[in-house]
Amino acid sequence: MDIPDRSTPPKTTWFDYRPLPACQVTEPEDGITLHIVDNGTMPAGNLSLVWEYGRNEAYHTPGGSETAGMAATLLAEGTSRMAGEEIASLTDFHGAVLNARATDHHSYLDLICLNDSLPELVPLIADIFSDATIPDKAFLALRTRLALRRRMELTQPATVAANALNTLIAGKNHPSACRQTAEEIEAIRREDVYETYSKGRETGKLHIFFGGKADNAVIDTLHHLCHIIAHDRAWRPASPVTQPFNSAPPQRMDLSVPGSMQTSITAAIPAIGRNHPDYIPLRLTVMALGGYFGSRLMTNIREDKGLTYGISAALCGQREGAYISIGAQCPNGVSDMVINEIGKEMARLGTQPMDKAELTGLRRYASSQLMTVLDSPFSIMGHYRNELLIGTPRDYFEQQFRSIEKLSAVTIAETAARYLVPDRMRIVTAGG
Repeated sequence: MDIPDRSTPPKTTWFDYRPLPACQVTEPEDGITLHIVDNGTMPAGNLSLVWEYGRNEAYHTPGGSETAGMAATLLAEGTSRMAGEEIASLTDFHGAVLNARATDHHSYLDLICLNDSLPELVPLIADIFSDATIPDKAFLALRTRLALRRRMELTQPATVAANALNTLIAGKNHPSACRQTAEEIEAIRREDVYETYSKGRETGKLHIFFGGKADNAVIDTLHHLCHIIAHDRAWRPASPVTQPFNSAPPQRMDLSVPGSMQTSITAAIPAIGRNHPDYIPLRLTVMALGGYFGSRLMTNIREDKGLTYGISAALCGQREGAYISIGAQCPNGVSDMVINEIGKEMARLGTQPMDKAELTGLRRYASSQLMTVLDSPFSIMGHYRNELLIGTPRDYFEQQFRSIEKLSAVTIAETAARYLVPDRMRIVTAGG
């Protein structure tokens, strides 16, 4: 057997630009938009219903923000025509996967299945969206699980630190930062969840996405779905409830988690929004700081000093605001050292430009990550759905590619000096 030559690295080439496949958008029924990404070769697809009602909208209802997530979770637990067990049996029979969840401003129901199963499953999806009953037994079981999970989170340093940091970034009373206590969850009534579900299904436009092989039969089935939902839906125009972040001044909070063997460190800096021309260069600069295995933070704090198993940084862009986030877990007693090294790496990135090898590694990683969007019609559909969920610009994919293509060490250094300022950090530690 020939022994492979491992002394010579494999040849690599740069990606040529490939445009994102088109998404065809129509409004077949009043209040319903249909988004179709026809980009598959296999007879399967991902159907996603997205409605404009999420945790922040539910925050102002009697049950609070948790009711949005509970409503989404309980959608498939039963309708007036089918019990939850029957719904599960039908989706299993067709080898389909059904999921639902709520984000800050939207809720969505996902179905992945073979195209041949769509005609039988589409009436079920319409029924789940329009006529869910939120059964008492399923509601009580979910409420118990959520309350137990919330109590357990008080013993988890990473969650304690993240919750405190959210308050510093968004503001003490901001819907995105407020998490209901276990006691508040236990006070939620089934009627509160049903009210959130009822408001959600009627609020704002319903957006239906399909990614996969969309032949004429599939398109007809999707139009049928729009028609039967529209028949049972008296929708009212509405906009997501947005409240700009009101960040606290730079500061540090040290929280105690009794019995913890580790300390969780989270830090954040308020940043520019997605529509700012510096947003993508800043995203790549934050990636250079801590967004991949060869980043500055990983190389220094994990590899060289062994202070943590992992450390990461990311630029988080939301409708209410954006922020640079840094997170790590370390042994108790070394958090000061880790925080000091984070500050040093932020400053060094702005004063010591990358060499050619580091810049090439960053660009290769960033372009590889971007191109995963093109992996499948499901991921392409997810990209278009994110335009709605988090407000990315329509040409965001091409903007990112062009920014990676022309990225330079000077751009990284100038962007880091402008935005990665250690004195602007809000820092929270939580541990023993």
